Amino acid sequence: MRIQDIKFSGERLNGYMDLATRAAECERQGLWDHAIALWGDAAKVARRPQNATWAASRIAVCEKGKENRWGRIQVRVKGEAA
Repeated sequence: MRIQDIKFSGERLNGYMDLATRAAECERQGLWDHAIALWGDAAKVARRPQNATWAASRIAVCEKGKENRWGRIQVRVKGEAA
């Protein structure tokens, strides 16, 4: 799935499960900024404390993924330091 395959406009993502599902899809694609925003929204609408805690933990994972560029191919140029 690509970002183009994820429908954002026109959809009403207002429940925790809707937001969490979309956030997870973005994570799998390495779309960290989108995932962070969606997990943040999911945490705000979560009714169960466990869901809010889970969403917060996913935000931390996504921030780490963004920081470390997980899911991106890194090409090394010959002679360049690793």
